[in-house]
Parts: sequence; structure tokens; C-alpha cells
Amino acid sequence: MSVKKLGLLFGLLGVFTGIFAGDDNSCRKESKDKKLQDCSSLCFAGPYLEEDNSFSVMGAAIYGVANAQGSEVSLYTSNGSLTPQGEIIEPYEEPSWGFKVGLGYRFSHDNWNLEGQYTWFKSTYSTNLNQGFGNLYTPMGYGVSVVNDNPYYFQNMEYGTYTMLQDLVVYLYRPTLYTALLEISPYFGLDYINTIRRLTISLSNDITNSIIYQGFYREYDKMQFWGVGPMAGISSNWYLGYDLGIYADGYFAVTYGCSRYYSQTYITRQIPGGQDPLNATISNTLYQYA
Repeated sequence: MSVKKLGLLFGLLGVFTGIFAGDDNSCRKESKDKKLQDCSSLCFAGPYLEEDNSFSVMGAAIYGVANAQGSEVSLYTSNGSLTPQGEIIEPYEEPSWGFKVGLGYRFSHDNWNLEGQYTWFKSTYSTNLNQGFGNLYTPMGYGVSVVNDNPYYFQNMEYGTYTMLQDLVVYLYRPTLYTALLEISPYFGLDYINTIRRLTISLSNDITNSIIYQGFYREYDKMQFWGVGPMAGISSNWYLGYDLGIYADGYFAVTYGCSRYYSQTYITRQIPGGQDPLNATISNTLYQYA
């Protein structure tokens, strides 16, 4: 009897040990699931595919118009006077093509992505000889006041424009909202921008009367700015189905850099006994935020 009771005692101990062990395993599993649930908002919600590549590339074509403010060419008037009836001529901007390229790399840790995008756009335009046909062209006079002290009138006009835009952004992002139809990802990084704007105006006369004189007028203006600074933005993908979607991206940046301006004004006019050339230039540089 003693041996049988001893065996029963060991059996009961084994049952209780298994029960407590099961409760411990269950507790550990619940604790683990709770931790995963608590950090689910910090984990990437998208699919992990074995064939996914860590690198990504993008490319896009740009077709647009560069419209620069404050670049009036001349005043077009019928009576040679600076009156409100005059028409201010702004330079025509030729639509042009540009491009955007990008390269990205996805890290294995929490699906962080490092990407860079470069944008390039250039627009140029030049006119043929425009004749007034009874009307006159008057320079707007953004050049040196010593040269443009008195209004001069011309029958012929030509001008040319050049606009260059370069932008490089390098940023870090991680998908935050990821569903079957929508992806939204905030990002932050650095932005570098370089812009160049040139405007050349040429006016000429080949006759002399009581209002105009024989002469030539040329004004050359060049404005350039480059800057670098922090940026932040949001990118989104709106999936419409059938492998179609809409990509929307916007960011804000504050850049600090150098702004340069150069202007040259040259006039040659016919006077008794020869010509009277006038030439003057302005050049300045400053550092500013943009």
C-alpha cells in the first residue's frame, strides 16, 4: 500500500506540474502577443516579398512654362509719350521640356527609405526683329539711371530670355499609413536649388525725326540664386485598381544661399560730328533666405 500511495503521489505532482507549466506558457504567449500589438503601429504594414529589390528608380518628363515677374521689356506707345495709353510688353515665355530622375534605397531595418530626386528645366526664347509700324518702343529702364535718364524711343525691338531651374532633394521616409488603396508617407531631408534668369533687350533706329534718333540700345540682366536648407513633405499613392494609381507629392523647404544680380546698359546715339556711346553696369551680391 505504501508503494501504491507513493506512485499516486508522484502522479498527482506530475499533473499539477503540467497544469502550472501550461499556465506559464499561456501567460508568456499572451505577453508576447500584447507586446506585438502595442508596437504594431511602429511596424511596416506592407507585404515583405522575397523578390523585392532594395533599390528603386524613377523618371518623369516635365513640360511647362517659366513665367518670371518684373521682367517687362518695353513700353509700346503711339505718340512717343509716357502716358497711361502705352502698352507694357512682357516677354513671351516658350513652353519647354525638362526631366526629373530619382534613386532610392530601402534599409532592412523597419523599412526606412533613403531617396534622392533631381529636377532640371530650361526655357529659352528669342524674337525676330519687331517693327513698330508707326508706334514706338520705349525701354522700361531697369538699368542704370545715368544711361536711362531721359526717355528714348525706337522703332525696332528684339529680345531673348533664358531660364534655368535645378533642384536636388535628399530625404528619408518610412511608410506610415499603408492600406490596399492608399499609402501616405511623411518625409524630411535637405533641399538644394539653383535658378538662373537672363533677359536681353535690343532696340534700334535707322532714321531720325523730331522724336527719335539714330541709335542702338541694349540691356542685359542676369539674376542667379542658389540655396540649401531643410525640407519636409508628404508623399501619397492613391490606388484606383487595375494597376492604376495617382501619385501626389508636396514639400516645403527653407533655403539659405547667395543671390547675384548683374545688369549692363549700353546706348549709342547719333550726334553732330559722330556718335555718343554710353555704357554702365550694376553688380551686387547678397545672402538671403528663400
